[in-house]
Amino acid sequence: MLTGNFEYGNNRRVVPERRKRPCMTLRTKALKGSVLLSGGQAVSQGCAFIRNIILVRLLTKEDFGLAATFAITISLFEMVNRLGVSGLIVQSRNGEDARFQATAHSFQLLAGLASAFLIFIFAGWVSVFFNATETLWAFQILAVIPIMQGLGHLDVNRMVRSMRYLPVVLVDTVPQVLITIAALPLALWLRDYRVILWLLIARWVMNAGGTHVYAERGFQFGWDKRHIQGILDFSWPLLINGFLMFGVLQGDCFLVGHFYTKADLAVYSVAVQLTLIPGMMFVSVVGAIMLPLLSAVQSNPVEFRRKYRTCIQALSAFSAVFAIVLIVAGEGIVTTVFGHKYAGTGVILGWLVAANAFRIIRAAPAIAASAKGDTKNLMISNIFRLSGLALGVAAVLCKQSLPTLAACGLAGETLATIVSSTRLSRVHRLPLGDTFLPIGAAFLFVALSGVLALLGVSQWHWAMVFLLTAGLSAASVGVAILLFHQLRSQVSSLALPFLVRMGLAPAKES
Repeated sequence: MLTGNFEYGNNRRVVPERRKRPCMTLRTKALKGSVLLSGGQAVSQGCAFIRNIILVRLLTKEDFGLAATFAITISLFEMVNRLGVSGLIVQSRNGEDARFQATAHSFQLLAGLASAFLIFIFAGWVSVFFNATETLWAFQILAVIPIMQGLGHLDVNRMVRSMRYLPVVLVDTVPQVLITIAALPLALWLRDYRVILWLLIARWVMNAGGTHVYAERGFQFGWDKRHIQGILDFSWPLLINGFLMFGVLQGDCFLVGHFYTKADLAVYSVAVQLTLIPGMMFVSVVGAIMLPLLSAVQSNPVEFRRKYRTCIQALSAFSAVFAIVLIVAGEGIVTTVFGHKYAGTGVILGWLVAANAFRIIRAAPAIAASAKGDTKNLMISNIFRLSGLALGVAAVLCKQSLPTLAACGLAGETLATIVSSTRLSRVHRLPLGDTFLPIGAAFLFVALSGVLALLGVSQWHWAMVFLLTAGLSAASVGVAILLFHQLRSQVSSLALPFLVRMGLAPAKES
């Protein structure tokens, strides 16, 4: 129920008091949370991957390319996620305050209504830009999505403060599962771009409803000037960064949608999604675990640095494995999964993967800065990341190929990673070596993967490619564990209980 009063005590649901387990250490909660988040992300991203396979195979390239313009439009105009209110609930010292939460709800809804207004008003311009005037109605109906986002309940985000991740996982995974189940029959019925439109809307309607189902507090609006100032101070850099992120994540697709054919946009979108899904999955899990952990020790420089090194080393190791698999075996993966009509996508994919490897690593200094309440780090680094988009504009105007456009993103991501890491070191007194050493190790494996791709390894028999990628992936993880003490100690502490149970390691004496 939506209410506008401030009688918080009268509008709460009665929730049984949870018994705290005294033996639940911070590390145990973080481990259980990471398992839960990883499982949730695996389900969500797995559903997205299966859904894409269904839609890419059943729809024509032109219809899939047209549907890609819907995601571009939403990313351009929606402001709800850009304001980062859900993250502020986790990070702020006032995050448990009911009046703060009610004020955040009002702020979030206003952003959703503003986004919906912009989408509806500019739908005509967008349809002309993408040469799709016959689908004006589809662009207008997208205005429903930011309204649903604005009506989401922030209580599921408040629970993350105490590392209770189940509600936020269910809110994300349940809609993903349901729309994936609906994707095949709906695609067989409609057989065109409308499938993706209705699935998008259904997902966000169910997402908003789920936040209310799993909330413990009643949903309330409020307006406290003290909290508004804090929300504005936190959100304005994120709002600017949101527009910058549009340039980073959707800028090249935006250019392809206007200057190339819808079939070209379909090919480019397939490559983009294949690179984004695994990276976003891992980064979201690491961010959800590390943000509260780093925020809790933001006043303790020694402990903060120790946790940050774990974060940057884990992200660097993952980015190396990510690059090896998708650069070396990318062409085979695309044609096997999406069909031979997408043959030749591997070259585009390779450049996009290299760029995304640096984007994954760049999440570490961004998370650390955000834990300190510094949302400007991500904003500033994304300003420099737009240098890649500027190069992309020049490439498009010179009628260069799609792989050249993708390569421009790598230059921008490299510069943005250097800027973000340097600023974190300068502003928050973290040694630059803590960041650049893991990045250097990851870069060597990314470069090696690129060399192997240029030598035509992807044309080998699939079994040989599999063995090569598995061996290189294992080598990259092994190198990371051997080189970096912080990662090695974390892996050892997590693996020791399992080794003891299996009789492979002696139990510690009490």
